[in-house]
Amino acid sequence: MIDNVERIARTALWIALALAVIAVPIGVFRNQSAEAALRAEWKIAEAALRVELKSAEEKLAEMSKPKEPALFPLKSVGMYLGRLEYASAEGLVTVSNTTAKSGYLCLKGVATNVKTRATAESIAACREIKPFDSNVNMTFKFAGGDLYKACPQVGDCQFSTSSVEQP
Repeated sequence: MIDNVERIARTALWIALALAVIAVPIGVFRNQSAEAALRAEWKIAEAALRVELKSAEEKLAEMSKPKEPALFPLKSVGMYLGRLEYASAEGLVTVSNTTAKSGYLCLKGVATNVKTRATAESIAACREIKPFDSNVNMTFKFAGGDLYKACPQVGDCQFSTSSVEQP
């Protein structure tokens, strides 16, 4: 009887050992394949997040770039005071911004002889105009020879300004 119990116990032990020898590697294999699947999903998700992060960084960089202020149109200024200085070959203008707009006002001075219609143009001048900015002074430099050819006598010329599209 003891021999039978011992045989049954040994058989049960061998079956348990055989199951352990077979089942453990199968379980390990299943865990490894599940882990590999999770790693593959993780890599895909990580790649998608990197793409989204790069896109978000590009958008942030684009938004953080300072925007160039627009050119301020001369018609937004309205009335201005201007005069021509013959001695220094300069045109002087004072403007006021009566709007909430801002930007760069780029102008060039034009001296026109009222008798002969000869003209002399200055070098363009640009100035930043802020909202409701008043008494903004701008100076325009004329080439002395050009101004004196167009306007040989003091008082022969009328001073005006014109907008410059690109400084």
